[in-house]
Amino acid sequence: LADHPVAHLTYWEAEAYAAWAGHRLPTEAEWEAACFGASGGKTVRYPWGDRFFGAEDDSGLLEGTGGATSMARMRAKIGEGQAELGTTSVTAFPEGDTASGCRQMCGNVWEWTTTTFYPWPGYVLDWPYRENAAPWFGFNKVVKGGSWTTSALLAHSKHRNYYHPDQRREVPVGLRLVRGGDAPDQLSVSLSALPVVRTGAYDGPGSGH
Repeated sequence: LADHPVAHLTYWEAEAYAAWAGHRLPTEAEWEAACFGASGGKTVRYPWGDRFFGAEDDSGLLEGTGGATSMARMRAKIGEGQAELGTTSVTAFPEGDTASGCRQMCGNVWEWTTTTFYPWPGYVLDWPYRENAAPWFGFNKVVKGGSWTTSALLAHSKHRNYYHPDQRREVPVGLRLVRGGDAPDQLSVSLSALPVVRTGAYDGPGSGH
């Protein structure tokens, strides 16, 4: 498992490893820019485009009946279409690379960002978010990308999941690093300023956890 991503890290462990490695964790905006920032500013549902199966009919996936297809297995390690449970190598699924060449920004493990979970401007508090998300505003960090346990319906690029920075057990969260520098304050960032390091095996402080 040396080339598998680490999972079940707390936010603080991920942050400590990033500092130890001389890098940092991305903001949510940086993560999204790396995911689809080289596609001419177009927002795509998945790192490779708008359809999970590409040219194939993905209605079966949405109905929960057609997930086990070769195209699904080729692009991402998520809940549907996987014969084996657990994580996979960080070099797997090159067919799922983003336009900027980042790998596995969908599936395998969720990824911490430094962004605190708050609503976007203009957010209207309504059901089901009043009970589901709103109580956690300000207490959690945004995590992105989905994991090997996640449905494709939730593993898309714009989905904002959240997790408490002290927790590690329930959700398989790992990390993706940005090389050096300070995190930008603005929400919109240039892809040229985002040399994102691929997700890698964890060999720093606390690696025995």
